[in-house]
Amino acid sequence: MLPITTDHAAAKMFLQNANPDMVSSQGTAINEALELAKTYYNNDEQTNRFLIIISDGEDHQEETKQVAQNMSKEGIKYIPLVVGTEKGALFR
Repeated sequence: MLPITTDHAAAKMFLQNANPDMVSSQGTAINEALELAKTYYNNDEQTNRFLIIISDGEDHQEETKQVAQNMSKEGIKYIPLVVGTEKGALFR
């Protein structure tokens, strides 16, 4: 939901206003997010390639670990932040 950006103020503002109703469909597709994110790192001169994904940790795809390992080989550091509980709860 948050576009890749180096504008920290814009990212902070977006995250402060984020809510579950902004997501049109439920479910987690981490692989799709990782593959899309890789397209933003297509310049060999780019350094400090970091990707931070904030998720509830649910993953419906089995290949995520392999996709993340491939990203690491391409020099992209993948940092997953998992938020939530096993039972589910409001996040504030």
